[in-house]
Amino acid sequence: MPAVVQVAIVGLSVALIALCIVTIRTLSRFEKAMDRVGTTADHLGEAITEARVVAHEAHEVLEVVSDAASRIQRVTTRFEGLSERALSVSRTVIEEVAAPVGMAAAVVRGVRSGLGLIASRLTHAKEAKPNNGGQS
Repeated sequence: MPAVVQVAIVGLSVALIALCIVTIRTLSRFEKAMDRVGTTADHLGEAITEARVVAHEAHEVLEVVSDAASRIQRVTTRFEGLSERALSVSRTVIEEVAAPVGMAAAVVRGVRSGLGLIASRLTHAKEAKPNNGGQS
């Protein structure tokens, strides 16, 4: 075999070996990249699962808050009714009880001042009798 052919075969062999090394390195890097993509996909799957759990819990919390809000609204409505009833009762008390009580108090004051005036005149009259004649 001529020397040129032998050199060409050696050169071709070195090129094939270099190509194999580059291919092996590329496949190794590709494999590492695929492992990273797989790991990222696993983490992403876990994050999606956790997000679903959080969303479910948030939905449950919203249901509880909604139920509590409707109960609070019902209680508020009942308090409104009670306040209207209390206002009606207080108006009734003022109109039906306060006016007669005020009149009764005025009558008591009138009777008291009338009795005070009568008592005052009676006590002055008793004191005035012994002094009027000067004679015993």
